[in-house]
Amino acid sequence: MPHLLIRPFDRTYEAEVRDLLARCLREIAPPSARVEVEAYIARALAGDYRDIATHYRPERGRGFWLALSQDGDLMGTFALRPSGEDAAELRRMYVSAGFRRRGVARAMLARAEALCAGWGFRRLFLTTSSLNQAAIELYRAAGFDQRDYVAEGLQGEPLPPGVRVFSFEKAVPPAADRGQPAPLARSAPGRSQA
Repeated sequence: MPHLLIRPFDRTYEAEVRDLLARCLREIAPPSARVEVEAYIARALAGDYRDIATHYRPERGRGFWLALSQDGDLMGTFALRPSGEDAAELRRMYVSAGFRRRGVARAMLARAEALCAGWGFRRLFLTTSSLNQAAIELYRAAGFDQRDYVAEGLQGEPLPPGVRVFSFEKAVPPAADRGQPAPLARSAPGRSQA
């Protein structure tokens, strides 16, 4: 696994984060789903990605994180938001193509679980589509239970024909039962914090 730093969102990476979202979604979209995927990207860019720092303002159960290389390159992202008293939702987990299959997603997932445990959450859940087979394999291998698929798109969004949305959930062990997560960094080389 390459050396990586997982740190809270920094506005100096905002354009790269938006680009990563679009690239990752376009990479998994078959030609038959291009219209719906482009509409989903547009909604994300006009929604929570319009002002990431405000939308994912850090608080218990909420935030947006960057996985950075030792040189400050954006390797991946993930976000969390609370869902009730004892659960958090994992969102916006993307890994740049050049860093896939190198442990980046596993490290981000481990950090998300550690954060949830530290906040006292007992469950972590997420949704992903049938288009993202690599993510489905990752979540299954990490001990997530696949739940019934969501028949409609998330938040009423239309789904391309033949695409399903799956829900995954995992019990989060208490913080005392966990190992140490990947190191947090205050700043990345070559970038100033905003």
